[in-house]
Amino acid sequence: MANDLWETPAEVFAFYDNQFSFVLDAAASSLNAKCDLYLTEEDDALTKDWAEIVKRNTANTPYTNWVWLNCPYSNPLPWVDKAIETMENGVGVFMLLNNDTSPKWFAKGLTSLSEVHFFISNLEDKSNYVNGRIQFINSETKKPVKSNNKPQCGLVFNPNKSDSINTQYLVLDRVMKVGKLLLGEAA
Repeated sequence: MANDLWETPAEVFAFYDNQFSFVLDAAASSLNAKCDLYLTEEDDALTKDWAEIVKRNTANTPYTNWVWLNCPYSNPLPWVDKAIETMENGVGVFMLLNNDTSPKWFAKGLTSLSEVHFFISNLEDKSNYVNGRIQFINSETKKPVKSNNKPQCGLVFNPNKSDSINTQYLVLDRVMKVGKLLLGEAA
Protein backbone atom coordinates (compact mmCIF):
# COMPACT_ATOMS: atom_id res chain seq x y z
CA MET A 1 0.00 0.00 0.00
CA ALA A 2 1.23 3.49 -0.80
CA ASN A 3 0.64 4.78 2.73
CA ASP A 4 2.95 2.06 4.06
CA LEU A 5 5.78 4.29 2.85
CA TRP A 6 4.70 7.51 4.53
CA GLU A 7 7.25 9.25 6.71
CA THR A 8 6.63 10.48 10.25
CA PRO A 9 6.86 14.28 10.52
CA ALA A 10 10.12 15.38 12.14
CA GLU A 11 8.16 17.22 14.85
CA VAL A 12 6.37 14.07 16.03
CA PHE A 13 9.61 12.11 16.08
CA ALA A 14 11.44 14.91 17.96
CA PHE A 15 8.67 15.02 20.59
CA TYR A 16 9.10 11.32 21.35
CA ASP A 17 12.85 11.14 20.80
CA ASN A 18 13.20 13.75 23.54
CA GLN A 19 11.50 11.29 25.91
CA PHE A 20 12.95 7.98 24.75
CA SER A 21 16.29 8.68 22.97
CA PHE A 22 15.70 6.20 20.16
CA VAL A 23 18.59 4.13 18.87
CA LEU A 24 16.95 2.08 16.10
CA ASP A 25 14.29 2.86 13.50
CA ALA A 26 12.97 -0.65 12.83
CA ALA A 27 10.85 0.10 9.73
CA ALA A 28 12.59 2.65 7.55
CA SER A 29 14.15 3.37 4.21
CA SER A 30 17.21 5.41 3.36
CA LEU A 31 14.80 8.24 2.48
CA ASN A 32 12.86 8.36 5.76
CA ALA A 33 15.03 6.88 8.55
CA LYS A 34 14.67 8.71 11.85
CA CYS A 35 17.73 7.16 13.53
CA ASP A 36 21.30 6.64 12.35
CA LEU A 37 20.71 2.94 12.89
CA TYR A 38 17.76 1.62 10.88
CA LEU A 39 16.30 -1.46 9.25
CA THR A 40 14.83 -1.40 5.75
CA GLU A 41 12.42 -3.65 3.90
CA GLU A 42 15.46 -5.34 2.34
CA ASP A 43 16.82 -6.07 5.84
CA ASP A 44 13.60 -7.97 6.61
CA ALA A 45 13.25 -6.31 10.01
CA LEU A 46 10.86 -8.89 11.44
CA THR A 47 13.57 -11.56 11.20
CA LYS A 48 16.16 -9.48 13.08
CA ASP A 49 16.75 -9.36 16.84
CA TRP A 50 16.04 -5.70 17.58
CA ALA A 51 17.05 -5.99 21.22
CA GLU A 52 20.44 -7.42 20.26
CA ILE A 53 20.98 -4.71 17.64
CA VAL A 54 20.17 -1.95 20.12
CA LYS A 55 22.23 -3.40 22.96
CA ARG A 56 25.20 -3.97 20.66
CA ASN A 57 25.10 -0.30 19.60
CA THR A 58 24.54 1.44 22.94
CA ALA A 59 25.98 1.66 26.41
CA ASN A 60 23.04 -0.58 27.42
CA THR A 61 21.46 1.86 29.82
CA PRO A 62 17.69 1.93 30.32
CA TYR A 63 17.49 5.44 28.88
CA THR A 64 19.03 4.56 25.51
CA ASN A 65 17.47 1.17 24.81
CA TRP A 66 14.52 2.27 22.68
CA VAL A 67 13.26 1.42 19.20
CA TRP A 68 11.19 3.82 17.07
CA LEU A 69 8.58 2.03 14.97
CA ASN A 70 6.24 3.50 12.37
CA CYS A 71 5.55 0.17 10.69
CA PRO A 72 3.44 -0.57 7.61
CA TYR A 73 -0.18 -0.01 8.65
CA SER A 74 -1.52 -2.62 6.22
CA ASN A 75 -0.53 -5.48 8.57
CA PRO A 76 0.65 -4.32 12.01
CA LEU A 77 0.08 -7.58 13.92
CA PRO A 78 3.52 -9.13 13.25
CA TRP A 79 5.10 -5.80 14.21
CA VAL A 80 3.18 -5.76 17.50
CA ASP A 81 4.41 -9.31 18.14
CA LYS A 82 7.98 -8.17 17.42
CA ALA A 83 7.59 -5.15 19.73
CA ILE A 84 6.44 -7.47 22.54
CA GLU A 85 9.37 -9.82 21.92
CA THR A 86 11.80 -6.88 21.94
CA MET A 87 10.34 -5.53 25.19
CA GLU A 88 10.62 -8.96 26.79
CA ASN A 89 14.32 -8.88 25.86
CA GLY A 90 14.85 -5.62 27.75
CA VAL A 91 14.49 -2.99 25.02
CA GLY A 92 11.57 -0.56 24.78
CA VAL A 93 9.55 0.08 21.63
CA PHE A 94 7.41 3.08 20.73
CA MET A 95 4.96 2.24 17.94
CA LEU A 96 2.96 4.74 15.92
CA LEU A 97 -0.25 3.23 14.51
CA ASN A 98 -3.78 4.08 13.49
CA ASN A 99 -6.06 4.82 16.41
CA ASP A 100 -8.27 1.76 16.15
CA THR A 101 -8.96 -0.33 19.24
CA SER A 102 -10.99 -3.00 17.41
CA PRO A 103 -8.35 -5.09 15.54
CA LYS A 104 -6.54 -8.11 16.92
CA TRP A 105 -3.21 -6.23 16.93
CA PHE A 106 -4.54 -3.70 19.45
CA ALA A 107 -5.90 -6.41 21.75
CA LYS A 108 -2.58 -8.26 21.50
CA GLY A 109 -0.68 -5.06 22.30
CA LEU A 110 -2.80 -4.48 25.39
CA THR A 111 -1.34 -7.64 26.92
CA SER A 112 2.08 -5.97 27.13
CA LEU A 113 1.68 -2.20 26.82
CA SER A 114 2.76 0.24 29.47
CA GLU A 115 1.16 3.28 27.81
CA VAL A 116 -1.24 4.26 25.03
CA HIS A 117 -1.08 7.81 23.64
CA PHE A 118 -4.19 8.93 21.77
CA PHE A 119 -3.79 12.02 19.59
CA ILE A 120 -6.79 14.31 19.82
CA SER A 121 -7.86 17.65 18.41
CA ASN A 122 -7.47 20.98 20.11
CA LEU A 123 -11.11 21.42 21.05
CA GLU A 124 -10.53 24.86 22.59
CA ASP A 125 -9.25 26.50 19.40
CA LYS A 126 -11.85 26.09 16.66
CA SER A 127 -9.80 28.25 14.27
CA ASN A 128 -6.94 25.71 14.36
CA TYR A 129 -8.81 22.42 14.40
CA VAL A 130 -6.55 19.38 14.32
CA ASN A 131 -8.37 16.06 14.28
CA GLY A 132 -5.72 13.74 15.71
CA ARG A 133 -4.64 12.72 12.22
CA ILE A 134 -0.93 13.11 11.68
CA GLN A 135 -0.11 14.72 8.36
CA PHE A 136 2.53 12.27 7.17
CA ILE A 137 5.25 13.12 4.67
CA ASN A 138 5.81 11.59 1.24
CA SER A 139 9.33 10.14 1.60
CA GLU A 140 10.28 10.93 -1.99
CA THR A 141 8.88 14.45 -2.40
CA LYS A 142 9.14 15.48 1.28
CA LYS A 143 5.71 17.10 0.88
CA PRO A 144 2.85 16.55 3.36
CA VAL A 145 0.33 13.87 2.41
CA LYS A 146 -3.21 15.14 2.71
CA SER A 147 -5.07 11.82 2.45
CA ASN A 148 -4.62 10.37 5.95
CA ASN A 149 -8.14 9.28 6.85
CA LYS A 150 -7.56 8.02 10.41
CA PRO A 151 -6.18 9.49 13.62
CA GLN A 152 -3.09 7.92 15.17
CA CYS A 153 -2.06 6.56 18.52
CA GLY A 154 1.25 5.66 20.09
CA LEU A 155 1.86 2.35 21.85
CA VAL A 156 4.63 2.22 24.45
CA PHE A 157 6.18 -1.16 25.19
CA ASN A 158 8.38 -0.42 28.21
CA PRO A 159 10.42 -3.29 29.67
CA ASN A 160 10.21 -1.54 33.05
CA LYS A 161 6.41 -1.31 32.99
CA SER A 162 4.07 -1.66 35.91
CA ASP A 163 0.98 -3.85 35.92
CA SER A 164 -1.29 -1.04 34.75
CA ILE A 165 -1.58 0.70 31.38
CA ASN A 166 -1.24 4.48 31.43
CA THR A 167 -3.51 6.20 28.91
CA GLN A 168 -2.67 9.70 27.71
CA TYR A 169 -4.62 12.02 25.45
CA LEU A 170 -2.25 14.35 23.62
CA VAL A 171 -3.39 17.39 21.66
CA LEU A 172 -1.69 16.87 18.30
CA ASP A 173 -0.99 20.53 17.59
CA ARG A 174 0.80 20.81 20.96
CA VAL A 175 2.92 17.77 20.10
CA MET A 176 3.82 19.47 16.81
CA LYS A 177 4.65 22.77 18.54
CA VAL A 178 6.90 21.11 21.11
CA GLY A 179 8.54 19.11 18.33
CA LYS A 180 9.25 22.30 16.38
CA LEU A 181 10.83 23.87 19.45
CA LEU A 182 12.98 20.78 19.99
CA LEU A 183 14.10 21.02 16.36
CA GLY A 184 15.02 24.67 16.89
CA GLU A 185 12.18 25.99 14.76
CA ALA A 186 9.69 28.70 15.71
CA ALA A 187 6.46 27.13 16.92
